[in-house]
Amino acid sequence: MARPARPFPVLRFHAHSGKWTYYRDGQRRTLTRDRQESERMLRAVVMAADGQTASPIMPGEGGHLLSEIAAIYMREAVPRLERRSAVRACYVLGVAVDMFGAMPADRFRVREVEQLTARFTATKSTSRKTGKRDGPPLSYQYVRKLLAAVRQWIRWSAMRDLVSAESCAKVCLAVRHAKPESPRRPQAVPVPPADFRATMEKCSPEVRAMATLQLLTGMRTGELLGISLAEIDRSRPMWVYRPARHKNASKGKGRSIYLDAECQALLAPWIDRTPIFGLTLSGYDQHLKRAAKRAGVTPWRAYANRHARATEAAIESGDEAARLILGHSSKRILSIYTHTAEDEKHRRAG
Repeated sequence: MARPARPFPVLRFHAHSGKWTYYRDGQRRTLTRDRQESERMLRAVVMAADGQTASPIMPGEGGHLLSEIAAIYMREAVPRLERRSAVRACYVLGVAVDMFGAMPADRFRVREVEQLTARFTATKSTSRKTGKRDGPPLSYQYVRKLLAAVRQWIRWSAMRDLVSAESCAKVCLAVRHAKPESPRRPQAVPVPPADFRATMEKCSPEVRAMATLQLLTGMRTGELLGISLAEIDRSRPMWVYRPARHKNASKGKGRSIYLDAECQALLAPWIDRTPIFGLTLSGYDQHLKRAAKRAGVTPWRAYANRHARATEAAIESGDEAARLILGHSSKRILSIYTHTAEDEKHRRAG
């Protein structure tokens, strides 16, 4: 007699990555390093499975429960999100269901958003050493991203008549005016040229090529890590990299990154691999930080290369050229990345 299928996936600890995982449809799915958070995310996944939720067409008396619209969103919308957005959505849904799952969805409004904000603010980040939530508190910027995920979820539900337009408007208003009492991350600044050169001397050849390529092109770190030969147009002397997955792909916007002869030479040793570079986002950042420490300079993140390229382009060719290189649709976003010539000279002199 065949063994019956498990009604609920089992959490398993993956020692190599330090994260909790589970198996579904014969594939291993990765969650987070914190067991309690992983259990919440797993419950949300199971709720989204077919047959685990109430019908989205005929709500019960009083309308849909919050847990029901969370399950519908998990099943229909989350798989279409970018990976990092999907991870944040899973975490937000798990916490919201844990706190307000039995509440009618139309009653989820300003006060509940304030309670969620307080919950996120009081949550600590996961420590890489222990795998537990005993690190520093979540930053202001990350809490705002979590609240944006709440707004996106409620908007999606309102467009499908799962919640009322009034509730959606109040949630959006609460998210807009929320002010988490969380520490802010230091503003990113361009990496000084001297620090960049010193760090590159302590890096492996692959990371050196990655950092130099990012500095020359100003591409996002995710675009750099996902680059593959199939997405590069090599029909002309100036190659064009058009990533299928990028930050604004869901908005129907394209992205073109031009690779000159110097960039092509950097890619040449690894051009036949898919993806070309084999590091993860955290691995790339950690390698740069360790190399900077060995070089005796202030540790810096990979995104400092994008800021450096934006600043250089703005100083040399103007804001419009910098906007095109970075792929921004407005100058408002560009102002976050660029620094004036006076600020740059003062920073480099200091």
